[in-house]
Amino acid sequence: MTKRKQRLPFSAASLQSAANALAAQRMRAPAGIGERGEKNLHALFKLAIEPDRSKHEVPLDGYIADVRNEDGVFEIQTRGFARLAAKLEVFLKSCDVTVVCPIVTDKTIVWLDENGEVQSKRQSPKHGVPTDAAAELYALRHLIGHPRLRFLFPRLAAVEYRDAARKNNGAKAAADRLPASFSDVIEVRTRADVKALLPKGLPKTFTAKEFEKHIRRPSRAAHAALGLFCACGFFDRKKEGRAYLYTRKSR
Repeated sequence: MTKRKQRLPFSAASLQSAANALAAQRMRAPAGIGERGEKNLHALFKLAIEPDRSKHEVPLDGYIADVRNEDGVFEIQTRGFARLAAKLEVFLKSCDVTVVCPIVTDKTIVWLDENGEVQSKRQSPKHGVPTDAAAELYALRHLIGHPRLRFLFPRLAAVEYRDAARKNNGAKAAADRLPASFSDVIEVRTRADVKALLPKGLPKTFTAKEFEKHIRRPSRAAHAALGLFCACGFFDRKKEGRAYLYTRKSR
């Protein structure tokens, strides 16, 4: 989508190699589901970016960098960019920083019994879209355009393992997400890159509720994405009645 301005720190081949290495350690096995959360996906990208594990979890200026090598610092974040703000501001004083956040475009949900055997599986109706990147970036909008910072959003299909014994226990049933295939990467450095995240087919004038319906995202995510686009100057906002109206700028 966005032009790649610099060599990517991972590829389909390095992700597959990392997956093989993790499988050899039984880190990809669904045993212990409900305990590791996102850790396998996090570990996979760390290994794909830097095979030398001595460069993982490196202390730096009072924080821990997920990866630090000759190309700079790499932070892998599956969600919740707000928690990165203080760390990034410190790292950016001395290092180039890349934040990697996977977007799962297609997800297969697999339910496992207590023995780790597949009980059932289905395709999730949810699909990650570029606007998801905008929603995450809202928390770090003040850092967009920093010359040492870039965000990478690799788009991939994944398998999510869930514990059948916790099927009625909401989030606790989710175990881990493992990549099945890798498609491409959205790179964001500047406001111009953010503009490429604007949803297609958006009317010239709309309300926040109409925006939420258009992108088919929960209210919180939709408002965060909308907030980012406004902060980047893509929309004008004015109060009309009890709601705000947003209007796309011509430039």
